Amino acid sequence: QKVPVIDLFAGFRPFAEQAAPNPVLIPDGVHPNEAGHLLLAAPALRAFASPAGLGVIQVDGNKAVGAKAVTVSKVSRKTGQLSFSASLSFLPLFVPSNARQGEAYKEAQQWNAFDLQIKSWASAKTLRLVVDGRELAVIPPHKRAHTDLGALPDAPWNKASAALWREAQRRFDLHSTSWRTLGVDVSDLSKTLDATPLARHSLHLWAKEAGLTMRTLAQPRAYEMTLEE
Repeated sequence: QKVPVIDLFAGFRPFAEQAAPNPVLIPDGVHPNEAGHLLLAAPALRAFASPAGLGVIQVDGNKAVGAKAVTVSKVSRKTGQLSFSASLSFLPLFVPSNARQGEAYKEAQQWNAFDLQIKSWASAKTLRLVVDGRELAVIPPHKRAHTDLGALPDAPWNKASAALWREAQRRFDLHSTSWRTLGVDVSDLSKTLDATPLARHSLHLWAKEAGLTMRTLAQPRAYEMTLEE
């Protein structure tokens, strides 16, 4: 049928075929945990040509510009302060804390690269970064060249990505209940109940609607950012 195929198992096979369970990726020897799933996801993301990083915000005196997936607008400068609006083309890929290890995570960090670079500033004072009215980082003079915005857990883009991931888990759980618990592994008693097919249908509709709503949650937005002494 000439349908493209992505081999998710090739990179996972060496770990899956170990004699003993791999506690880092496959704790029970069969089912991958979050780190294992990230290893499985990596070849798919590569095949889909996922963007290599969100991009960069560069500040140079009175100017602020965005690169790659970041657009900067509404730049405003006054004494000791620079404000602007930053829009992202997509949200970063959320990685659960227990999956933040190994080669797959290194690749995910590359996909999520989001950097603030301050090339010049009028004074040598320490700066603070405020996003949507909340302080996210304090930047001393010797660290102005690089602030990893993708690594700030309280950043609104990272919170939005984490919320989307949680909703995806809930959707998966209920979709699995509809398909497996009420379908493949349905009990003899459940087979006799008129409510069973109704429950399956309701969960199917919920999963479908949740998927459509998640598309809305995945839409990026503009963030109001301020650097101030």
